Amino acid sequence: MGALIRKLARWRTSPRIATAMEMACLAPALALLVAGLLTWGGYFWLSRQIQAAADDALAAAVAEINVDAREGKAKAEAERALAASAALGSGTMQVSVVTQPRRLTVLLIYDASRSPMFALGRLMPMPSPMIVRSASRRLAS
Repeated sequence: MGALIRKLARWRTSPRIATAMEMACLAPALALLVAGLLTWGGYFWLSRQIQAAADDALAAAVAEINVDAREGKAKAEAERALAASAALGSGTMQVSVVTQPRRLTVLLIYDASRSPMFALGRLMPMPSPMIVRSASRRLAS
């Protein structure tokens, strides 16, 4: 029994054991921090990809002279952007084109709930998987 007590006393004063204990306590928190940075960074990158698709769809819709064909052109361009981006391939996207007398707006609603970055949603707070982005341009009279 005395040998065990001496060994425990050495562990308590050993710098190697103290370092191992500190690492054991901090490693899970550090892992969650890194996972959070990666998932939130991925979310912002995905959001930027969707905004770029909305901008491209707006540019395609504005180039169309026929008002009735604008929505089809915008949807085709948004679907092309969806197919071109590997990150956007796992979700579904809805495209709306709103034509007002002097303004054209393209609205994209993307469901990213099946994206890999939302797999860690149970471990940390995540934003809504429904990403809504729009692009708008004033039309010439």
